[in-house]
Amino acid sequence: MERFVFSEKDRRYGRKSENKDIPNSLQLLLFDELENTVEGATEEADKDFSNKEDSQKKTKVRSYIRTKSKNATLTLPANSPVVDIYHDVEKSNCEHCGSELSDVGEFIEDKVTFVPSRYVVVRHHRKQQRCLNCLPDEGTNKIVTASLDESLLGGTICEPSLLAYIITHKMQLGLPLYRLEQKLVFPDKQKISRQLMSSWSLLAYNQLKELEEAFERNINKAIMWNIDETSLINIHSEKKTKLLIEYEKDILKIQEDGFKKKLPEDDIAAMVEEKKFEYLKESPNARNCFMFVRSATNQDGSRGLVMYNYAENRTNDYIKEFIGDYNGIIQSDGLLGYASAAKDKSFTHLGCLIHSRRPAKNILRISPKNKVAKELVDMYDKIFKEEKEIRNAYKEGKYNSDQYVKIRKIILEPLFEKLENWLNERKDNSILSPMMKTAINYPVDRWESLTKFMDYPFADSQNNEAERRIKSFVLGRKAFLFSNTILGANATAFYYSLVESCKALEIDVNTYLTHVLLNAGGAKTEEDGDNLLPMNVNLEATSKYLDKLATASANPKQTESYILRGKKKR
Repeated sequence: MERFVFSEKDRRYGRKSENKDIPNSLQLLLFDELENTVEGATEEADKDFSNKEDSQKKTKVRSYIRTKSKNATLTLPANSPVVDIYHDVEKSNCEHCGSELSDVGEFIEDKVTFVPSRYVVVRHHRKQQRCLNCLPDEGTNKIVTASLDESLLGGTICEPSLLAYIITHKMQLGLPLYRLEQKLVFPDKQKISRQLMSSWSLLAYNQLKELEEAFERNINKAIMWNIDETSLINIHSEKKTKLLIEYEKDILKIQEDGFKKKLPEDDIAAMVEEKKFEYLKESPNARNCFMFVRSATNQDGSRGLVMYNYAENRTNDYIKEFIGDYNGIIQSDGLLGYASAAKDKSFTHLGCLIHSRRPAKNILRISPKNKVAKELVDMYDKIFKEEKEIRNAYKEGKYNSDQYVKIRKIILEPLFEKLENWLNERKDNSILSPMMKTAINYPVDRWESLTKFMDYPFADSQNNEAERRIKSFVLGRKAFLFSNTILGANATAFYYSLVESCKALEIDVNTYLTHVLLNAGGAKTEEDGDNLLPMNVNLEATSKYLDKLATASANPKQTESYILRGKKKR
């Protein structure tokens, strides 16, 4: 069995492993000094180190008591506002004798939700049935209860509208879970912890696969994607896990080789420390991952779904795999992976004129009197101004699509020709600064993708649609900072997809999320998933349900406290 010596610094601040049954603990391998040998070391090495055990100074380390979590239980006073929900159930027949089952009672399940400024108890009533002709076998119960929960949160105290409230506040309003923990106030200082909120979110996400696949199918039918990406730290990314496994193998090899060669303990510790330094240097980069966003545009120019996807890199090969067989139009920023993928794929790639102008704008921020940069920015601004005017006229219905494309080309092509000539005249000028060369070479190298938008009435010169969608995630990231697991990152991506799609389609986010969490439990087929898409749902019944919760009042006949119990699921 391994034994390790902790330095004084490690005793105070280091991470201690509680898994003593695993000899090759990943956490223990991060410590500096080794007292005893690992498995596979020779008996001679065992003897060399065993004599030092008695002389070691024993230090008492600080311990702590783990309190048992009570987050799965809430006790609410009898005067709490309550809403009774009675679930209808169709008559069914006994599976043994075929006789019709008779009603013999009801099963009551209490859950909790939160409407603005107050909590509400939601009491579900479900009938219980049994066959009066069949006698129950010894040790069995022939009473059949109607489906306990059609939502995604069966067995928990969380009402779907509560999870919708949590997701809306986190994803749409940028409120992190620790702030929500303070906001969801219950009597006697009871709280719903952020860990429990996270568990509910993951529990629901794991059952939303049909809807997630429906999102992917629908967005692949769109005529155009506006696409962008931003960084995301994932503490337990796949890259970091692989790196840690390789590091552990290297450490074990160093230790085993050192013991076999009977190297001094200090030399082994120095080699381990060097390898540890290499790991600590590479580890932060292994956590650097990305969040992609695609905002769909329909043939008539209307907005479609918005979908986020977690990725561990944005290499050219990954972008090709991510785009897959999509053969529409993709508008992106200047990341070369999209242009590279367009050469091997069947989609059309459009660039972004805003990103093309950005290097010149950066020069003006540093040197406002730079005449060359000012002249370049003015030409870009002239194009944007004329494009905006003609686009507004098109949106007002003054032109049809064909007329819009034709008139836009007549107005913008001379401006682009002037810009192109200006760039070509200066691109080989050797006296220009590196920043100015970048401002000139960027559009020259991407000229076709920057001007091709004029062929399509639903496209424009800018990738602002994707920029707006990725900004929503960036603002939320400032609050929650990072993801802890791959599952958590994927869940975050999909919940952002639901929220931003509702915003794009002008659908109330909280109502839609409540509808999905109430009804997605029965989604088993592709058709079921398609019926849950934001543009396909009828939210009238869900809106009435939320109104009923908002106007809930206490039951005057209730004398005992409501005790809500649920299992913590993940």
